[in-house]
Amino acid sequence: MSLPLVSVVIPTYNRANIVTKAVDSILAQTYTDYEIIVVDDGSVDDTREVLARYGDRIRYIFQQNSGVSAARNAGILSAMGRWITFLDSDDEWLPTKLEKQIQIATNNPSIVASITNVAIAVSDHKEIDLFNMRGFQVDSIAPLIISRPLILFCHLEPFCQSLFVLRDKLLAVGLFDTGISLHEDQDLIYRISLQGPWAVTGEKLVRIFRRGDVGIALSLQHARDPRFSAWIRIKICRKLLAGWDLTREEQRVMRKKLSSFRLEEGTYLYRQGLIKKAQRSFVHSFLDNPSFKSLLRSSLVLCLGSKGIEFLQKYRSKKPSGFRRSDLDQAALSTDKVTERQ
Repeated sequence: MSLPLVSVVIPTYNRANIVTKAVDSILAQTYTDYEIIVVDDGSVDDTREVLARYGDRIRYIFQQNSGVSAARNAGILSAMGRWITFLDSDDEWLPTKLEKQIQIATNNPSIVASITNVAIAVSDHKEIDLFNMRGFQVDSIAPLIISRPLILFCHLEPFCQSLFVLRDKLLAVGLFDTGISLHEDQDLIYRISLQGPWAVTGEKLVRIFRRGDVGIALSLQHARDPRFSAWIRIKICRKLLAGWDLTREEQRVMRKKLSSFRLEEGTYLYRQGLIKKAQRSFVHSFLDNPSFKSLLRSSLVLCLGSKGIEFLQKYRSKKPSGFRRSDLDQAALSTDKVTERQ
């Protein structure tokens, strides 16, 4: 029996009530040369029994609870496909997702990976177009081929649920970082973006759900802690700047992001009454990206305190590119670019 061309990795944890929706969306794919690997990260509910009903249509791997990154890595290391793709156990694919990404890879043999647009469901009747929210326009039919998309991804912040990547490139960059429990897919995508050309298509082929149960997600146990989120982002930026061969422009963009995350960290610390620690973060915000703009931002919050923070937040809220993945839990309250789901 020949090996599958594509391996689909689904990490799950205590999702017995909804994991079948993700699996069924894969089984409904128009492209069929794939394997499904479900990695159970130590569930204590009925996940094993629910998945047993699929028989040999899936490969089930159980591991002691180690986090989403370790679960995905276990799936990658067990995969037999040349291409790897991921789906979280509470999300779903549209039926042509694999077919279209295989076609893109076939028509563009030099690419190492591809991503698609995604629809982010914030309620039963509303969803967000990710690319539109980021202010990014790309053809929904003809893919955009980018030789080194790190800078684009710094602004776009794509999800790994739409990622379609060569297995050997995942191995080359060291897989998911198990020391990161939030934004771990961003960290991986940034590193793979330096491995060769990517294809980006504007068609929404993935539906991601953001609802009230985010607290039980494998990677979101700290999602509601702004300081932790900023700290992880700082760690990711510093790792890229220190350990990867970035172009001058890539370094500039990454330092700008690092400075912004330092400011976020300081803002949270200030509001918690940790003034000294907040001041250090504000100073680092300037030192990480010395510029007039960063000096002005840091000076505002150092000199004006809460008033300076409020001013900066009002300024940032007017910028269309200010929406980030960490804002998704609040996105259900925003109607600017939310459309009725058909």
